[in-house]
Amino acid sequence: MSGRLLLYGASGFSGSALATALADLGEGLVLAGRDARKVAAVAEPLGLAWQAFGLGDAAALERALGGFSAVLHCAGPFCETAAPMMRAAIRAKADYLDIAGEWPVFRDAVELGPLARARGVMLMPGAGFSIVASDCLLAMAAAAVPGARVLRIATSRSHLMSRGSVGTMLRLGGRETLVRRNGELVALPAASLAAIFDFGKGRSRALAVPWPDLVTGAISTGVETIETYSEGGLAERLAWPAGAWLLEAASGVAGNLVPRTLTALAPARPTAAALGDRGFALVAEAEDRWRRPTWLRMRTTDGYSFTTVSAAAVARRILAGDRQPGFRTPSAQFGADFALTLGCAKMEVSPRARGAGVGRTFDAVH
Repeated sequence: MSGRLLLYGASGFSGSALATALADLGEGLVLAGRDARKVAAVAEPLGLAWQAFGLGDAAALERALGGFSAVLHCAGPFCETAAPMMRAAIRAKADYLDIAGEWPVFRDAVELGPLARARGVMLMPGAGFSIVASDCLLAMAAAAVPGARVLRIATSRSHLMSRGSVGTMLRLGGRETLVRRNGELVALPAASLAAIFDFGKGRSRALAVPWPDLVTGAISTGVETIETYSEGGLAERLAWPAGAWLLEAASGVAGNLVPRTLTALAPARPTAAALGDRGFALVAEAEDRWRRPTWLRMRTTDGYSFTTVSAAAVARRILAGDRQPGFRTPSAQFGADFALTLGCAKMEVSPRARGAGVGRTFDAVH
């Protein structure tokens, strides 16, 4: 393994976990963030070098990235911080990774892809739970149904979320949701589209939500009609538009007071005891031209543990030279079974998929 990695946002919940996971890189790893005191508190016990700088000065940010092979960006809110870091990485010729789950970040990365390719830089946002798990599952579902016309993917209800995750959710909330139809992102009223999935405990309703796979799924699979869902019943269906209205009304009166207050109520760092075995079930459904569905189900550890393992694995592979310039998705770069090699996911398949031989591949991994 060669090259140097800059881990930015090292004092956050996921960033500090990744600093520990990658500490064996030694001099090949440098921690960074905006607050010198907080970054030093993480770096010094691990014996790692550190830097402190913000993202507001583009020229200074480019200089800070100079000499690094890659940057692993862990400082949210990513809708605000990812684009400046991506542009600086391209100028500094450093590969860019992050753990973002906000779909606009991926749209921006796709748009920056040609420039990155011309500069010899790889862009891979979503090296954590989102989108490694869903991207690999969608790629496997598409492979199970050659010529699939529609892909759907759904996640079970979220477990306890960190303060950063709550802030992200509030920023992305609104009166509309998105689906991908024939290659175009189409807006629908929030909570207006629902579907039924089996997350392993019987049939459950899920609501369409704008996950990053609306952007990345077509690149990974070639399928241009994609819907993304999150498990939610009547309460969520009523709460989503009402909550969006409340936040919009409050923003006109008190700025960001309501989002800041709600975010502050969430724990900064969920404990291991609080997370427990609160993993996820993801279901991908591929529909053929006769509208026959074939489903695959993936069970994962909690999203934070998954993110630590997957982002560390991606960073190590990039430093080892497993990279290509331009925008890349995890499944396209590392293979559809990448998520299954991490020890954080297990597969279940429908009889139709197993009959096509898909199950033999999964059984071999586990």
